[in-house]
Parts: sequence; structure tokens; C-alpha cells
Amino acid sequence: MIRVNLLPKEFRSVETNGLSLHSFTTRRNLVYFVALLIVLEIGFFMESTFSAGPRIRSLEVEMESLEPQMKVVRLMEGKLQNVQVINSQLKFYMDRPFYWTEILNELSESMIPGLWLTHVEAKRQEFHAGELQDRQGSQQQTGKAGVNAARREKRVVLVLRGRAAVYGDETAALGKFIQRLKDQEAFSHLTEDIYLESINRVHLSEKQLFEFSIFCVLKKEAESEFYDIS
Repeated sequence: MIRVNLLPKEFRSVETNGLSLHSFTTRRNLVYFVALLIVLEIGFFMESTFSAGPRIRSLEVEMESLEPQMKVVRLMEGKLQNVQVINSQLKFYMDRPFYWTEILNELSESMIPGLWLTHVEAKRQEFHAGELQDRQGSQQQTGKAGVNAARREKRVVLVLRGRAAVYGDETAALGKFIQRLKDQEAFSHLTEDIYLESINRVHLSEKQLFEFSIFCVLKKEAESEFYDIS
């Protein structure tokens, strides 16, 4: 229906269309609105917390079920590390087959009847400063003896351990064996000194034997050929 107002303009009543925001912007309404937002935020937070709880518990259950597999994985990682260490050691020694072959050949050629070796190894050995020179017969000044004894140095030695069944003449047999080693080409080229470190009497199966240890001190430039000094 169409309404026509024929009254003069000054006598017409004014009608407002639309919403008036004045009634909504009071302080009380604003407080209610902020409170509503806070309540909604707390509600969302509580909902997310309660809904995340079951998910966290399910994840914990899954982790517990995977624990045996994780133990297997950690065990395999440890074994892999051991294999890597052994592989690096094998690579270190296999990179120098020539020297080891020469050493073993010359050991075999130098053996004396009644002597045999049980162990051959390269290791670090600690010496007093000047001890090796003293063994070789060099003269040291008396005033420097105490100073040298206080200092120590580590050298790489090739240790030969074995047994002797040369009764009554074991020292002479070992001396002959050492001299033969010194005369060999590879030993003379690689070693600085070769000497009898120890000899002990032992009884095995009611037989008297002598266990000995011989130190072959390697030259410093040859140490890396037999021992990883890095």
C-alpha cells in the first residue's frame, strides 16, 4: 500500500528508518559484550584442552607400544658404531700391507730354534726423556740427568712376546735373535732400537720355559705406518 502525506512539510512527523546504535553503546552493554567474549574464549580453551587430552593419551600409548622397537633401533645403532670403528681400524692397517708383510717375513727368517712368538702388536709406550739414548750408549751430562728423568715422552713400539725353551742358554739365544732382527732390512730401516724388555721363568705342563718381551722402538717418521697416532 502506498501512503501519501499531504500535510505541509512543517507539520509532517519525522519517522526514523533503520536501527539506532545509540542504545547499544552504553557502558553497561559494552561490559556485557566484553564479558561475553571472555566467556567464549574460556569455552574454546576448555574445549580444546578436553579434546587434546585423549589425543595425548593415545600418543603416549603408541609411544609405549613402540618402545621395544626403539630399543632394537638403539641396539642396532650401537652395533653400527662398533662396526664403523672396526672398519676404520681395518682400513688403517690394510692401507699398509707392505710393511706388515716385510716385518712378518723378517721375523720368520730371524727365528732361532727353541724360540717362538705368541704376540706381535704395536702400542704406545712411555719413556723417560733420554732413556732411549741411554740404552744406545750415549753419554749424558750428570747435571741434566734429574731434569731428563722428570720429563717423559710417548713412542710407538712394536712388541714381540714369546717363549723360549733353550735351557741354560736362553739369554744368548734371545741376544742372537735380536741381532738378527737388527740386521734385517725392514727392521733396520723402521726401528730406532731393539732390546729385551723382560724375561721370566714359567712352568707349563711340568716343563720349564721362559717368557720374554722384546721392544722394537719405531723411528718417529715410521710410527704412523703401524699405529694410528691421530
